[in-house]
Amino acid sequence: MIRILGRPEKGKDRRIRVEFSLKGVKAKTVYLVGMPGSSWWPSGSLPMQHDGKGNWKITLSLMEGEYPYVFEVNEYGTYKRLLDPDNPLTTTQVPRHLGAPSPCSLLIVGDEEVLEAKGKLNDGKICVKAIYHDQTIAYFNPLSRNEIIVKIRTLKNDVSDVNLVYFDGHEYSVKMEKIFSDERFDYYQTRINVSTSLLRYLFRLRDGSKTLYYCEKGAKENKPNEKEYFVYDLEKEEIFQVPDWAKNAVFYQIFPDRFCNGDKSNDPPGTKKWGMEPTSSPLLTQYEFFGGDLKGIIEKLLYLKELGVTAIYLTPIFESPTNHKYDTTDYYEVDRHFGDLNTLKELVKEAHESGIRIILDGVFHCSGDEFFALEDIRRDQQNSKYVNWYIINNFPVIGKSQVGVNPPHSVPTPSPPPPYESYLGALSMSHWFAWCLAKFDVMNPETKEYLMKVAEHWIKEAGIDGWRIDSPHAVPHSFWKELRKRIKKVKPDAYILGEVWVNASPWLEGDEFDAVMNYRFREAVIDFFAKNSIDVETLDARLAELRMQYPLQANEAMYNLIGSHDTSRYLALCKGDLDKMKITVLFQMTYLGAPAIYYGDEIGMTHAHIEIGLENLGRARGTMIWKKEKHNRELFDFYKKLIGIRQNFSALRTGSFHALIKDNIRKIYAYERKDKENTIIVVLNNDSFDHEVEIPIKDGKVFKDLLNAAEYSVKDEKLRIPIRKRWGAILLKH
Repeated sequence: MIRILGRPEKGKDRRIRVEFSLKGVKAKTVYLVGMPGSSWWPSGSLPMQHDGKGNWKITLSLMEGEYPYVFEVNEYGTYKRLLDPDNPLTTTQVPRHLGAPSPCSLLIVGDEEVLEAKGKLNDGKICVKAIYHDQTIAYFNPLSRNEIIVKIRTLKNDVSDVNLVYFDGHEYSVKMEKIFSDERFDYYQTRINVSTSLLRYLFRLRDGSKTLYYCEKGAKENKPNEKEYFVYDLEKEEIFQVPDWAKNAVFYQIFPDRFCNGDKSNDPPGTKKWGMEPTSSPLLTQYEFFGGDLKGIIEKLLYLKELGVTAIYLTPIFESPTNHKYDTTDYYEVDRHFGDLNTLKELVKEAHESGIRIILDGVFHCSGDEFFALEDIRRDQQNSKYVNWYIINNFPVIGKSQVGVNPPHSVPTPSPPPPYESYLGALSMSHWFAWCLAKFDVMNPETKEYLMKVAEHWIKEAGIDGWRIDSPHAVPHSFWKELRKRIKKVKPDAYILGEVWVNASPWLEGDEFDAVMNYRFREAVIDFFAKNSIDVETLDARLAELRMQYPLQANEAMYNLIGSHDTSRYLALCKGDLDKMKITVLFQMTYLGAPAIYYGDEIGMTHAHIEIGLENLGRARGTMIWKKEKHNRELFDFYKKLIGIRQNFSALRTGSFHALIKDNIRKIYAYERKDKENTIIVVLNNDSFDHEVEIPIKDGKVFKDLLNAAEYSVKDEKLRIPIRKRWGAILLKH
């Protein structure tokens, strides 16, 4: 059942409150799935509260729009995804990893007048109900005590201009820039510097002969008095800060078992020969080892430094029976086949001496089934002191071998679900690996404290520089809010990176993560550069949406990847076309955010030209090629050159971004990166033909092409440059 509670009259957050309820359901847990702040992958971030009588509730704050959702119900080991029985509206969704379209309920939030309205410029009419501003970080973002980004939303094509009017000793008026438009709304933004700590402001909106003032009390036709202005106390509020080093980083992701074998004495039994192709079997691929370890990474730090890498993200390194180690056995021990505490300390020390940061993978939502607490429960059952560390569906709690789940030797199909809630959620009904991913009850105080101390321990003990958080959608948001406080107290410049594949706004409000793995960026560049399935304007709109939805601080530190251990190799998606790969990297290295390289991409590692899924992830996790004669040196040198250019010019790292040319016909995309030091224009030709590009220039006479060692002069306020097919230029204004 859905109940629209309306907008609150006071407070920073003025979004519409919506209550979801499910009645008469006897279950261990119920989660709301698909809504903002969750995921279609089995999710635990939005747990519904139980009243003890079979009724479940949760309240969310939402903007106008359409929201597909389902209830994921755990009936003590029997998992179901239920549509809302009291909501007749339905649609279909294709959840990631879950295959075919799935039916779900549909929630429509918002006033019908707003949802159906169509704006028309200069008609002298403004849709008041569509105007929105609040003082959450999405619309009022203090970058410091003196610098602020302010945003407002209007109906699409409804106003001709918007000004921010604010009082800072004197009254100032600043024209706001339209930064993004979706199907219904336009979004405006400005960035101001102030000296006052108590800022008073309002918005002036115009369309034709119509003028409105939007203030704390709503829309007014006459200018309100100062008491009706919005007020924000900059001294009282905590500023969202992310590490400067992360904004300037070039990341390199390593899957330790496959990167380099530096110590053969710690190889697991049955280690395969380096260079053999991993099996594509979803069962066997997790239990085959190639001997990569931390010593091997230490040996290759010079290689990474030569490439220009300044930060390494390691997938899990703690004790575990699998090669990927997402099923942790001991959070306080480095896996013996990777090394030990001293090896990790040596890696961090030598990396730091080379100017390279290290972040580890934190799997805080579940443990492996050999974890001490779960073993204690299997031994003592209901009497175990750890019985509340997990969500136990039924007793007795048995081990996977007792039902024939003994990977890699035997796995029944379908496999019975484990007696505890698994990270795989509804997939637990058939997937044997559910037994290996026992979901923590992180809201249990003892469990929560254990995990918090793990996060603190490795920062204190080994000096790591942050955490990549695995599957945050599996855990309530309150856990991440507390984890941030604990981590930042130990190391204020620690980087907290979330693995979020969907709109990550709920995790990026300044109190959870610094940034996320930017899979939505990856999807956009694949569609444009690798598949040629979208045009330039669509690419630009998708990127603009990301910049609008996330705070600038997060955008600047965003982990911009084109591949990872969970995806196809990018060169495979390009079907081996090196030109497509290179123009993508050119864009990645000149766009806002921190570029991330998946190990081996820089030398042309690939696999069969197929899409990688859960059933064949091993293909994307091949062993790193160290024989230089097998490297694509052209690609390596290209990466190295672009990283060097990026590191030499701060404008390419933290400068502003403005699109200049969006030419769908010729597939030309040009944009400006600018800061106090430099102005750089990047031009990309994603066409299969050479083109001459003409760029309007109001300021500047000569531009130097940093990529192609050329120089161009401005004539008649136009810069004309030839760009060959699937190539580009990086133009520095002299």
